[in-house]
Amino acid sequence: MSKFFKILPDLFLTSVVLALVVAVFPTLNMPDVTVYAKKRPSTTAMIEYRRQEAQKTGQSYRAKRRWRSLKSIPVIFQKAVIFNEDANFYFHEGIDWEELRFALENFIFKQKSMRGASTLTQQLAKNLFLSPDRTMLRKLNEYWLARELESVLSKKRILELYLNTSEWGPGIFGCDRAARYWYKRDLSRLSADELIALASILPAPLKWSPLNPSRRLRKKIVRSRKMLIRNGYIRARSQSLIRKDDVIRDGTKKVPDQMRRSRAKIDSLGIEKLLPH
Repeated sequence: MSKFFKILPDLFLTSVVLALVVAVFPTLNMPDVTVYAKKRPSTTAMIEYRRQEAQKTGQSYRAKRRWRSLKSIPVIFQKAVIFNEDANFYFHEGIDWEELRFALENFIFKQKSMRGASTLTQQLAKNLFLSPDRTMLRKLNEYWLARELESVLSKKRILELYLNTSEWGPGIFGCDRAARYWYKRDLSRLSADELIALASILPAPLKWSPLNPSRRLRKKIVRSRKMLIRNGYIRARSQSLIRKDDVIRDGTKKVPDQMRRSRAKIDSLGIEKLLPH
């Protein structure tokens, strides 16, 4: 408890700063997010950051990407990404205050990293407009931009932008090129296992490989698989085997609505309502 009182001033300062994000940042010269309601990004801040990194070492850089509409992206893949990156995606307005509080508690009492509190919308804001630098100013920009994106774009559009702009390997951006890079096939031709593994390498696509998963990544893949089986999107003969012909088409099976969240068993979250049909 003594640790809590030591950092209490920092917590108060953090609360004040977050309040300033909402009150002050709209008056600053910030990017216009409304253009992405229909426009496809010609480039992103992350792509330009990677290009500058390559130029510093005298290397050329070419980002491989190809736009893919949300309706052409397998539902299993969409759900796996949401489950892994932001299970409350459809229930927050850019910032998941519950997850932020949970991350702060872990940081304060268990000395764990603050990583993991960023929503999918915050990650999109970073990818489109900001650098990956871990500074307070960048984080405040991210908070404000996430709220702006949520205020002008639909959840479907935010998800579509995210799946098309996220980094999925060296020079690989978007899920379409990711499937080609890792599996040499179109995204629509991947098996359920492959879709889950590809979704699970976020947020560390330069560190993890879906073809040679580390122990940590394997655990993440297993959690995602169990969630999809439990909610009726995959039918498996056993918990360890999923085949391409076992995939259930979206909306063909009703699943009990279970929206009560449990941190102890996150894979018990009912994902049926996360992606509107």
